[in-house]
Amino acid sequence: QQQQQQQPQQPQKKKKVFKKDVQKIANENFSHVYRSEMSVDQLVALMKKLKSAPSESRESEIFECMISNFFEEWQYFPDYPEKELRITADLVGKIVGEGVIGGDHLDEALRSLLKSLRVDAAAGMRQFATQALSLCSSIFPQNKSLVNALYFRFLSLEEAGLSTSGSDNKFPSTSYFRALMSSPTDTSGVSVAPSERLQGNIDAIFNNLSSQNLRKTIDKINGYVDPPNFRWFAGYFVNDRVKFESRSYDLFAAIFRHLKSREWQDAVRAKAFEESRTLIRKHLDNTSSAAAKEIKTLRNIGAFLGRITLALNKPVLASDLDLVALIKRTYQRDIVNSQRANKETWYLLDYVVPFVCKILESCKESRVFRCRQPWIRSLLSLLREIHSLVSKSSIQFEVEGVFRHLGYEKDSIPLAPSLTFIDVSTRALPDGLGASSSLQTQFFVGLSAADAFRYRNLRPNDFESARAYINICDSLPIDDFESIAARLVESSFREVLPPVSKRSVVIACNTTIFTLTKDFAYEPSISMLRSVAISMAKKLASSLAHVTSFDSLRQSLGTKLLDEFKKYTSLQQSIVERVVKNITDANVELGAIFMRISCVNDVPAHLDNQLRGAFEMRRKASSGPYVDEHSLQSMASLPEEVRPPATGISQKELRVYEVFGAPTLEAFVPPAPRQTSPSISAQQVPSTTQAALSPKQDGAKQQQQQSQ
Repeated sequence: QQQQQQQPQQPQKKKKVFKKDVQKIANENFSHVYRSEMSVDQLVALMKKLKSAPSESRESEIFECMISNFFEEWQYFPDYPEKELRITADLVGKIVGEGVIGGDHLDEALRSLLKSLRVDAAAGMRQFATQALSLCSSIFPQNKSLVNALYFRFLSLEEAGLSTSGSDNKFPSTSYFRALMSSPTDTSGVSVAPSERLQGNIDAIFNNLSSQNLRKTIDKINGYVDPPNFRWFAGYFVNDRVKFESRSYDLFAAIFRHLKSREWQDAVRAKAFEESRTLIRKHLDNTSSAAAKEIKTLRNIGAFLGRITLALNKPVLASDLDLVALIKRTYQRDIVNSQRANKETWYLLDYVVPFVCKILESCKESRVFRCRQPWIRSLLSLLREIHSLVSKSSIQFEVEGVFRHLGYEKDSIPLAPSLTFIDVSTRALPDGLGASSSLQTQFFVGLSAADAFRYRNLRPNDFESARAYINICDSLPIDDFESIAARLVESSFREVLPPVSKRSVVIACNTTIFTLTKDFAYEPSISMLRSVAISMAKKLASSLAHVTSFDSLRQSLGTKLLDEFKKYTSLQQSIVERVVKNITDANVELGAIFMRISCVNDVPAHLDNQLRGAFEMRRKASSGPYVDEHSLQSMASLPEEVRPPATGISQKELRVYEVFGAPTLEAFVPPAPRQTSPSISAQQVPSTTQAALSPKQDGAKQQQQQSQ
């Protein structure tokens, strides 16, 4: 509320007053639909016709009046009977989907539909929004921000166990929106195949490819393929060559490096990621092993991906493929499958681990992605843990092979257990397949949907990923000013992160353990205790880091920038201070979010260390009931009503922790204050509008207006 009060108030837009005869016609048009005298499609066609009329004409004025009345009536939709609400949902969906409205009206309609999909919204309005959105899905591919917001809305509904009752199994669902989010960006325009003659020439070139004619081959390819053919070539290159010709990795990588435009390279890289995601998704829910041919195909794509990313000092972005999340998810799926089959079945890991290892082999050619790089180190640590947990020889062989290829001793990589506590009772983990995984990661530390999408490539503790978001919004007449300023901003982040992270994690973990001690005194499940503790501690730590880092970041940024640029005595002090302030203000929020997503990575290890004793006691009591005697002694003075039941934590109590640990889309955005000013009186709203748009609800509306 304070933030809203600080914002300057926008002058209220004066409402346009329409003539009585125009109001009458506009309302009669709606009345025809609710009386079944006209179909929704016919009304939409009429509105399109009115919209296309000249701007000063009577038809145009009727259209404006219809739209104005429609949005004024929206607040009363929750009071509509079921039949009329379904008609209204069809009308909203087709008005939005067929482009009848645009600009501010379109934004207002989409915001209202999103609001109706909140967990606390009425079930009827959730159904209304779902039905409307299913009729305007044609606008989704061109509106990625809307897709992301809808994804997280439906994810929240699924987590809360609320059904949206879609018209089919594809829409609406998180998988539907995840597929849209994960779809590659069209970087090269329309895909057009070259002539059959040129296709034959390109086939012949690749059939005769060798290291001796590589230079001529590259020149010919660059001459044959034009920008409209880039995506066609990407599909041909990956699907027909990379997948099946494992001996030509280095030649293919050389061709990629010498393609004549970055657009072309982006198209090939996007296609390679797309194919890898498709192959992995195909087996992610399978309970049988993949064929040897399929394993080899995925290995080939992994080897090529490593050569066009890590070997060229380019990261594998989480928005393309989150390898850490992928390994964890496949491990979890294999555990579930093993329990069902009553034997160890490591089918998915046997499919995915060789793919990951092939990508990592290219680190040997990289100057950036070496063993000391945090992301590479975390992946190697994860592979080492798989080697110790999984007894299948083929998987162990792949892990040993990548360590041997990179020249690292397996025992030299610290083992940070992250798979040990994953079991069948753990909530399904993100699969890492595309943008949705990184968005989920950002979202689950409490970022809003908009911030999660904006910072989707920001990696925890990875200062290189933060560098891409640094905003040098002002300048001074100094050589190489931008690079100097960016270096100082990054240096400030490096300085502030350790103390902020340590303080936030320690406070969050201590608070979590103190809180959980009572409720889990009789709970024997290690995985339940650990998952609830991690969820709660991450929520606390991320929020605490975000809030407490602002002052430290502002002070560190201001000091470093001012100390550096004060050296230039020829510059006016007031100008230097202004530039320093602008750059500081532009990067404080980025720094706070970076602190927020970085500190949560330290939570599991810290909690595991503090809960080691509790875990060990539960393991010893695995054959019988568990009782934490020390905790019970400390609770002796508590009233009986608040002591934990001897039967263990109930589902109702567990739900409290899940709700607390779950993120919210409205994180750090205070809710809009409830309107206390009188609404438009009945005299100001024409009675014909009420009758047309709110059938059978006059009494309910009057009662609502009187209460307001």
